[in-house]
Amino acid sequence: MKKWITILCCMAMLGCMVSDSFAGEYADKLTSCLLDSATKKDKLVLVKWVGFAISRHEAVATTMSVSDLEMVQASKEVGDLLIYLMGDVCREFTEQAIQHEGPAAIQQSFHVLGQAASYEMFADPDVQQGMTHVGKYLQDNFPKEFQ
Repeated sequence: MKKWITILCCMAMLGCMVSDSFAGEYADKLTSCLLDSATKKDKLVLVKWVGFAISRHEAVATTMSVSDLEMVQASKEVGDLLIYLMGDVCREFTEQAIQHEGPAAIQQSFHVLGQAASYEMFADPDVQQGMTHVGKYLQDNFPKEFQ
């Protein structure tokens, strides 16, 4: 079973940015378990991993420096977290979701957990402050007919 959990966690991580319209009864139960079980610290692990992965994009790669070692460590932390959440804490729901709805249920559940982590990231006062700078440029340059 641990082998399957590892494979499914990898699939979940790869599919985390893809939104399926799939949401069955068992995926919903797994999602609820993940959301109820994931701590703020767990969500920060996900945010860090996503941020590190984004740092590899050409648009920001020259201004954000994340070493290969840091990326590997963040990926390991997320892998360990998913194995813990899906393989231990929410094991029953994971097994049922796989059995009845297949790998898409895992992807959907991880996608929602990622959304919850992103919500916490954007709720951070420092992140909100950083994002308010665009307002200054909108106020000065936005066409008058839209104001």
